[in-house]
Amino acid sequence: NQQDRVGRTPLHVAVSSGAPELVQPLLSAKASTEVQEDDGATPLRLAVSQGDLALTSMLLGVGADKNALGADAVPLIVLATEASVHVALALVKAGADLNQPDATGRTALEVAISRKEYELSELLLAKGARPTSRKDPHGNTSLHVAVAHQAEGLVRLLVRHRAELSEQNRQGQTPLIMAAESGQVGVVELLLHSGAHLHLCDASNRSALELALSAGHLNVLKVLLQQSMVDVNGMSKRG
Repeated sequence: NQQDRVGRTPLHVAVSSGAPELVQPLLSAKASTEVQEDDGATPLRLAVSQGDLALTSMLLGVGADKNALGADAVPLIVLATEASVHVALALVKAGADLNQPDATGRTALEVAISRKEYELSELLLAKGARPTSRKDPHGNTSLHVAVAHQAEGLVRLLVRHRAELSEQNRQGQTPLIMAAESGQVGVVELLLHSGAHLHLCDASNRSALELALSAGHLNVLKVLLQQSMVDVNGMSKRG
């Protein structure tokens, strides 16, 4: 476990080389998995950042801390979601804290949604990840992001797990407004059926109904007009 001038142990060096044949003897000799380099990285953090599933699995198998934070305060599960879906899946199955946020408040689920990773998002939610109402710099929640990606499967996952339906971003758009404007009829039907507010307007006082009409999305318009609470005479606050 002797450290060099930047805090690396032989295990750090072996993991950095990506060589399981070097790592295994060190683990068998009880090399510590928890020593940190000067930048706060443990051997597991190095393996995760490299997207190395084999080394990640080896280190998790001997009990390496799956929730250790580095100097950047980014949880391993968030780092893994950015680096490799397979590594992230391994951490999920090993019992990592799925709701641990980074310094900006991002969780692994938010990263998975932003990267359109359906399988990982589904597993995260099944294992206890919670949709948050945290907003990115544009004011978008994960549900906004899923709608913007036109990823109906991700939208359905988030709605099923009780994501907030009617948050507004910095432009005043709700997920329903975004879906109506982009012609996503299936998403519009889902959001309305799940209780999304129909008559909220964006920052330009445009409703989902007006935006669907302006964009010529007749299938969306038909769905909106079928709602019992629709007010066709209050299409927008601008009249």
